[in-house]
Amino acid sequence: MSKKLIGVIVAAAVAVVAVLVVVQLSGSDGPTADQFAQSATEVEAQLKGIPQDGATLGRANAPVTLTEFVDFKCPFCRDAALGPMKRVITDYVKTGKVKVVLKPIRLGASAGQGSRLGPDSERGALAGLAAAEQDKMWQFTEILYAHQGDESTEWITDSIVEDIVKASGADVDEWKSDYAQDSVVDEMFANEADATAANYTGTPWFVATGPGGTKSFSESEDYSVFSTNLDAAAAKQ
Repeated sequence: MSKKLIGVIVAAAVAVVAVLVVVQLSGSDGPTADQFAQSATEVEAQLKGIPQDGATLGRANAPVTLTEFVDFKCPFCRDAALGPMKRVITDYVKTGKVKVVLKPIRLGASAGQGSRLGPDSERGALAGLAAAEQDKMWQFTEILYAHQGDESTEWITDSIVEDIVKASGADVDEWKSDYAQDSVVDEMFANEADATAANYTGTPWFVATGPGGTKSFSESEDYSVFSTNLDAAAAKQ
């Protein structure tokens, strides 16, 4: 299915289920290139020395895998990313205990319907997946969350995602080519199927898998919820 076609489906579905206040971020109303660049510097410092492979952050042989399902417009996903997940990256990912697989989805999407948060959550997901082709998804994600707009507005524009890609250090022309491919749509659909199979009830949704089994949870603020579940997943039976 082409991106052009999926956009039509999403727009139609959203029109049926909700009326969105559409506010385009532009000019002085939105973040500036300097602000994106500053965020990029902070993100690079946070991720320094950590391997990236597509959507995966961390060492390939880490004993525990933490899968995170997110909608880039979701404010709770932002809270988790800018809060406890920073400690998870420091305490568990940098030390080789955990690798994190990021799976962007459209919250509530199923049976060809679009996100509860608007059609631009699809745009964000596809842009992030295209950035993953250059191992820049985590930079893209963290920069975007640092400048997340109001969930009731349509703020993830093509110009915003391109500016974030530039700040992330990815090759923009290569990203544009990947962003236009149906493969990123297929990957988003696969992520949504995985989220459904994981019995997700909202975003962010986490699934920790390791020698101690599988632990699923949703938490945006409490670091102890992450540490408890990650430690349990790591414990040998």
